[in-house]
Amino acid sequence: SKDFGFALDIFFCRMMANNVSHMSAILYIDNHTLSVRLRIKQSVYGQLNYVVSVYDPNDTNVAVRDIHRTARGFLSLDKFISSGPDAQTWADRYVRNCAIAILPLLPVGVPGAIFA
Repeated sequence: SKDFGFALDIFFCRMMANNVSHMSAILYIDNHTLSVRLRIKQSVYGQLNYVVSVYDPNDTNVAVRDIHRTARGFLSLDKFISSGPDAQTWADRYVRNCAIAILPLLPVGVPGAIFA
């Protein structure tokens, strides 16, 4: 889970290179699956913001959302999840010392080759 921020950086860079502003993904953890939404938003002043939202499909009232001005602003999955006050149980139950995989789900019309 320490490479979570590194993986997000790669996804955001490839999204930028291919003019993709949003993307969904599935985050596989050893014993659970979470939904992820990645967005690149531009402020009215032209500043790019990188947004990551993670949801538990079994508990839709709990979500973790974080925003940074650089794609490299995100750290480990453990630190990201722990930043959400309602999601501490995720960190305790699913994330600690777990292997993760992120499966991108691209918008219609965007070739999967952008991640090759």
